[in-house]
Amino acid sequence: MNKPIIIIFMILLLNCALFSSSNDESTDNDITDISIITADELKNDEITIKNGHFSIFYNDDDIKAEGTVKNSQKDGDWKIYFEESNGKNILAKGYYKADSKNGQWITYYPNGNVKMKATFKNGELNGPLFEFTNDGVPISEITYRNNMKDGVFKKYYPDGNPKENSMYLKDKLDGTQNLFYPNGKRNSIGSYKNGIKEGLWKYFYETGRRKSEGNYKKNEKSGKWKFYDEDEKIINTENY
Repeated sequence: MNKPIIIIFMILLLNCALFSSSNDESTDNDITDISIITADELKNDEITIKNGHFSIFYNDDDIKAEGTVKNSQKDGDWKIYFEESNGKNILAKGYYKADSKNGQWITYYPNGNVKMKATFKNGELNGPLFEFTNDGVPISEITYRNNMKDGVFKKYYPDGNPKENSMYLKDKLDGTQNLFYPNGKRNSIGSYKNGIKEGLWKYFYETGRRKSEGNYKKNEKSGKWKFYDEDEKIINTENY
């Protein structure tokens, strides 16, 4: 193969890499299933008193949960324990109002470290939710309203470095989104409107230097896009 053909082939490969890399903005979707977060661990356990302190058991000797009952409903502070811990290791604790979770609920790992802090209103997520690793490193910070993501959305890498910083409105991306590489350098920055990319978007190499930039209109590239090499020199432009 002669030298001109090799050069053309290499340029084509580079362009393909640049164009494909411009799709790095996809948001991370590995958050915990909301149905798991909002599930009531005591939903199927029968309350057999009208008022007072009540205990629920896995079996005769292994307590599952305990708390206050009013009018035959869970109403007040409750603690839920890990099975076979004899009431020593707390799985979760929080407040019930008329059988629905309200206020902040905290869940734990078996070693006692905090796993999650979630805010409820009438059994639905309303307010900030924080997730942590078993070592206490933040995993995510998500604001909910009526079980929908609404407000700040932050995700972190296992070492605690930021992975994503976005804004949501009624469960759809809305506002500025920042994505980051594991080394802390920015991957991309741009804006969403009602779940659709709009306006200027910029993409970067892991070194932090620009990779490409241009505008979106209704989720599609629009107008002039610029593509850069790792020295931030323009190597190509495309019109959409």
